[in-house]
Amino acid sequence: LGRSHTLAALATTLSTVNIVGGFIVTKKMLDMFKRPDDPPEYYHLYGIPAAGSLAFYGAGSMSGHVPEIDSAAATLSGLLCIGGIAGLSSQSTARLGAASGQAGVALGVVSTLGHLHPDMATTAQIGGLMAAGGVAGKYIGDRVEPTSLPQTVAAFHSLVGIAASAAAVGDYANAESAADLDKVHLASVYLATIIGSVTCTGSLVAFGKLDGRMASTPMAHPARDQINMGLGAATLGAGAVVMGGPEVGTGLAALGGALGTSGALGWHMTASIGGADMPVVITVLNSYSGWALCAEGFMLDMPIMTTVGALIGCSGAALTKIMCDAMNRDILSVILGGYGTKASGGGEAMKFEGEATQTTVDETCKLLMESSSVIIVPGYG
Repeated sequence: LGRSHTLAALATTLSTVNIVGGFIVTKKMLDMFKRPDDPPEYYHLYGIPAAGSLAFYGAGSMSGHVPEIDSAAATLSGLLCIGGIAGLSSQSTARLGAASGQAGVALGVVSTLGHLHPDMATTAQIGGLMAAGGVAGKYIGDRVEPTSLPQTVAAFHSLVGIAASAAAVGDYANAESAADLDKVHLASVYLATIIGSVTCTGSLVAFGKLDGRMASTPMAHPARDQINMGLGAATLGAGAVVMGGPEVGTGLAALGGALGTSGALGWHMTASIGGADMPVVITVLNSYSGWALCAEGFMLDMPIMTTVGALIGCSGAALTKIMCDAMNRDILSVILGGYGTKASGGGEAMKFEGEATQTTVDETCKLLMESSSVIIVPGYG
């Protein structure tokens, strides 16, 4: 029981760090496109109906006369999160989408607590852990420079992976009889564990490469694909043991093995991809974190987690496809850690035809000073 509480506390704290820090990073990204002559914005006023919804839910939940209010609040939370993703698809509605997402997450957290009906001591513990995570997330988010936003997103994804794996292992360890768990529950625990582990280690490598803490060149191991397949086979084998419904000791050992091999797989696959492709890798890992959350929704019988997880997973996958097309990358090669590509180049180098236009620093400065307007187009990598 003590281990389960520790893992639950870890998952709660790290999730809150990601939520608060993630929304601050989102605002900073949107502020990069804000112009000095833009009209004033009042998106903070959407907090009024959001607070009203929270108050209405709280009153209805405490009264005990509205039995379906938890489901209604969870549905509204899911719709707000969907609206948030839809709003972020356009620059003109991106800030409204961010506000919608914040309201959806807040209502989702509150409705989850209302659904669980924890006692006062447990509620105080959860509140304290979330407060600590929120302070840490704000501290990190406020100090991130605009040039460090991509690697910060990767670092936050690693926290999501740790939280997902911790929650899954804790749920399994807390079961009264692991052998009596149904197959859906066991599969959800297993998937949340391995996807969270891959997300964590892969995100840490992406952070290291983007932040200059690791070499950006891809790992050129001659047996790269064989190593990946071996780790994948070991992970599947451990999953077969978990799905067999053994007693808790054997099950935890198999789950720990799957956690380790999938973590090594995430690290090795991401390390085998060059630094220029890390933005695409981040979107892949974002999608993975959504599928881990989706699995936990089945594990905990929480439809809101399944809905939001599927939303994150699908939107991350769509963004990955868009970025791969824009960067002329093969999506399967990126997802599978460069599978099917050569570890090192060979043969005759490509010959580039045409005439290169050269310039100097002085000429560039002169052009900039004489320009009436300048458009800077950010690139990838």
